[in-house]
Amino acid sequence: MWQESFGLGNLGGMGHAAELIRQIIILPFVLILPNSLIRYLWQFGTLLLGGLGARRIISYLKLDSSIEERSSNCNIGATFGAIFYLLNIGTLQVFYLPQEPFTAFFGFLPWLLYYDLKVMRDTRKPWLRLIVLHLLATTIAFVQTLFLVYMVILVIFTLLHIYKSFITKDKIRTQFNNSFTTSIKLWLLIIIVNLFWLLPVVYFTITNSQITVNSKINQIATQETNLRNQAFGTLGNIATLRGYWFDYTDFNKYGDLIYLLDYWQHYLNQIPLIGIQILFILFFLLGLILLVRSNNYWKEAIIVFLMINTFMLLGNQSVFGFITDLMQKNVPLFSQIFRSPFTKWIIPLSLIYSIFLGWGINWVYKKVSSFSSKLGKIIPTSFIILIIIYAWPTFNGHFFYQALKQNIPTDYFELFKFFDKVDSSTRIATLPQHYYWGWEWYKWPQSIGNGYRGSGFLWYGLKQPVLDRAFDVWSSENEQYYWELSRALNTQDTELLTNVLNKYDVDWILLDRYLVNRSSDNPFEFEKIDKWLLGTPNIVKEKTIGGLIIYTVNKNSYKQQFISGLHNVPVTDNKFIHSWEDRAYNNLGDYKYNQQKNPQYIYPFPSLFTNKLQSNIEFGIKNDVDTISLISNHKLSDVENYNLESDNIVDSEAAIPAKISWKLVGKDKLKLDILYLLPKIYFGYSIYEATPSSSIELSLAKCQSTQSNCTLTLNYRYNYFALQASSKPQIVLLSTKLPNVFGIYSGSGVELWDEKSINLRDIKNQFVYKSESTTNYLDKFDINIPKVDLNGYNQNILEISEYKNQPTINCRPYMQGTYSREIVQSGILYSAQHATSCDNYFLNDLEHNQSYIINITSANPTGMAQRFGLQIPSAGRSELDTFLSFDKDYYDNWIIVPQTSKFNKGYGLFFETISFGKEINNDILSSIKLWPFPYNFIKSIFLINKYIPDKVATNVNTLQVSKKGLWLYRIKVENLQQNISLTQQTKVNDLTLKLSQAYHSGWIGLAKTHNGWRLLPHVKINNWANGWEIGNLNGNNTIYLIFWPQILEYIGLAMLGITILTMFLKHKKH
Repeated sequence: MWQESFGLGNLGGMGHAAELIRQIIILPFVLILPNSLIRYLWQFGTLLLGGLGARRIISYLKLDSSIEERSSNCNIGATFGAIFYLLNIGTLQVFYLPQEPFTAFFGFLPWLLYYDLKVMRDTRKPWLRLIVLHLLATTIAFVQTLFLVYMVILVIFTLLHIYKSFITKDKIRTQFNNSFTTSIKLWLLIIIVNLFWLLPVVYFTITNSQITVNSKINQIATQETNLRNQAFGTLGNIATLRGYWFDYTDFNKYGDLIYLLDYWQHYLNQIPLIGIQILFILFFLLGLILLVRSNNYWKEAIIVFLMINTFMLLGNQSVFGFITDLMQKNVPLFSQIFRSPFTKWIIPLSLIYSIFLGWGINWVYKKVSSFSSKLGKIIPTSFIILIIIYAWPTFNGHFFYQALKQNIPTDYFELFKFFDKVDSSTRIATLPQHYYWGWEWYKWPQSIGNGYRGSGFLWYGLKQPVLDRAFDVWSSENEQYYWELSRALNTQDTELLTNVLNKYDVDWILLDRYLVNRSSDNPFEFEKIDKWLLGTPNIVKEKTIGGLIIYTVNKNSYKQQFISGLHNVPVTDNKFIHSWEDRAYNNLGDYKYNQQKNPQYIYPFPSLFTNKLQSNIEFGIKNDVDTISLISNHKLSDVENYNLESDNIVDSEAAIPAKISWKLVGKDKLKLDILYLLPKIYFGYSIYEATPSSSIELSLAKCQSTQSNCTLTLNYRYNYFALQASSKPQIVLLSTKLPNVFGIYSGSGVELWDEKSINLRDIKNQFVYKSESTTNYLDKFDINIPKVDLNGYNQNILEISEYKNQPTINCRPYMQGTYSREIVQSGILYSAQHATSCDNYFLNDLEHNQSYIINITSANPTGMAQRFGLQIPSAGRSELDTFLSFDKDYYDNWIIVPQTSKFNKGYGLFFETISFGKEINNDILSSIKLWPFPYNFIKSIFLINKYIPDKVATNVNTLQVSKKGLWLYRIKVENLQQNISLTQQTKVNDLTLKLSQAYHSGWIGLAKTHNGWRLLPHVKINNWANGWEIGNLNGNNTIYLIFWPQILEYIGLAMLGITILTMFLKHKKH
């Protein structure tokens, strides 16, 4: 259950235990065959198993009950049906990008149904064989939804079997009782056999499923994947067994986008092949008609099975589509479980299609043979020829995707050997980390096609945990590590990088120079990355292996087997899910959160993160006429015990907005009054504010000496403002890093008459916040930020003429649908049908060293929500990538853009309306407004308890750690009084034990003391790791850390063993 090697460690979200049986099956072959053949062996083995199983189930489900199962009349149709099951297009899409659970489902499904039906219907019930088969088939449950599909199918047959026995007139009570008892026994056995993986999965679903739903990757991918499936949810595609894989693209060897199944698309769209597919459909329909007219016992169940299968594949494209919509909106996890129904339901559809087709061919064969035996012999030959033509690319090297056949460079195997000699309880960070997708492109020497593309593979060869995006869908802590790391990398902040590596206990960095940047036209600058890493304190280059560079990260922390002890850990209220940085860690080092009422530190805005859905924003926001109010989600109590502290805004921000007004002083001077526009802070009975101001005088003497009337122009940073008596005050951003020079020019801007400068660092003391009392009590922290009109962006950017009439663009030209951009009364209407309608608003004058807040008012009347990206053209990347609100009515979306670099400028606001298939997607963009935002200053604000002394966490190295398994640790804590300095002995009761793995409530700490067992308080360290407050322990003590849900797997295995033993003894007895 607990996956220690997956990033920061997480509760396994897949049916990992279900892989046990497959590993046992392939173990003998691993010992005697080359590794390169093992996957081929499995895929072809399951293919053959499925074909044999299809033949058996078709023979068993005979239309005429008078025909023997093994008779030649039955076997002709069964053989042809099985061949079709092996070679149809649905099967191709399962094996083209083969994943072991799906190919196992293909192989085992016919056999599972065969033995399930025999147990329910036959007099002699093969219970032992049934158990063995289900045990072997548990490998399909690595993807749990496949087991769920099988359960749905079994429910159909079981219920209709019980119902049929109930309505039988003869011996009604006995037959019903027997059927009911047999069905219950069947279900109990199936559940018991699968319990060892099923119990952990149920536990994950109850406790952690929302993490998967809310992960960044799934927020972007789930809706798109679902719509891609719906686009292929037509009767025509179902009849020809085509799914959304036909709409997927990949890069060819030249770097151009092509369809993944491009070869098959061209082949199947030929007229002769279309004719063959229509013929197969006719055989299928004939089989269906024959079933309806037959006396087959399972007739009703098979028809319901077909209907539900078709319903799931049609999605919302059928007349019953409203049911799918209701289920997606109201049934928990339904949209996540069946976001890609094709991959789950194509195998059952392929099987039932083959059954019907086999019946149809068998009927035709018998009819023709009864008329002429010679003509009858033509039928098998003709079918064989047709199926070979239909599936010819299968025999021509196109059954598996050719780009999957890659030669892994020897560099990686040398890497594995290097880390085999390294402590397994160390953690590896991989670089580059350029995108949140858990999907990478590699360009290797001798690569086939355009190289390897996939979710990664390093953790299969490394025993150390690897911090990779593939695990973000199971762990919010792992995803949070990425956001902090990407911020450090993108801003080239070495201090921030050091903090991130220390916080997440990273011991190694692996720079993989085989990675290719597919999210941008800009290639990775590996030499620049290498130089920057070596310029970061405590990072040392350890070894270069071909295209791989290994660095060590030297830290002062002391840990054994991911366990360490800490003294005097500060207690903070700094709880958040996602943030660009952890300001508490940057300030304090190690800290803990334990839900106590009066923590030492409170960070009211630990997160200003808006790079996920609007519903995930972790603060409140209020839009007023002249201000924007940020409201903390942290409720405050006992505020009189706290003082407010923050960085000086001059130190934290690159620029500060100011309002400049002017007046004449005498006849020859111009006085500029500068009022700095700063946020106000409210909490408790206090208002915190600073009201700094400045003034300078510029000489107009040269103006007075001229003969003509003077037209005055004020210059600041190459912006010219005409000064007239009626002019409104001007808003500018004043630099905190450089002197701000103001010049007075002639009206033409050519002749300089005078200039003066203001350095805000010289007047820093004016920017110190002071408190004033108020009679109104506020139990939440509130910051009012003045709206500053910067370059007219305070108004609707869409109204700026250069943006209003931009051309319509389809950003995915391979989608040959319709798209439009139309100016309407409420804004701009974007429409798309099997295409995209996208826009880019370039704001080239926005400095990157400044932070901003963007308000986007939009509506999503139909289809998928509009996608928004904040692009940095100079860096070739998107800093933000998310969806706007899904609301059909107008909604205010808030996007906060932190500082992205120190020098560059210019952003692009990217909007995309996308549609897949026939669905028409409409989005309305009503307005875009933007203001400067004091991000760093707000993040620096914290409250400190006046009555708790400052603490700094220190390491304890008096622990003896024994790791008994991934889920069990034993720690001996020696006599602390003898092993710490005299100055620390008064603080012994503040010892905290840290497990450097992602926090989960399933971890418990038990202390064995001379007074017995004690459950230790569980706390969160650094907002991600497990911690336990040990308190005052005298003498030597033993502590056990246990991930108790692991016991669920062992309970399942024990019940399985007891069941098999019992059934074996019964079988032997009889």
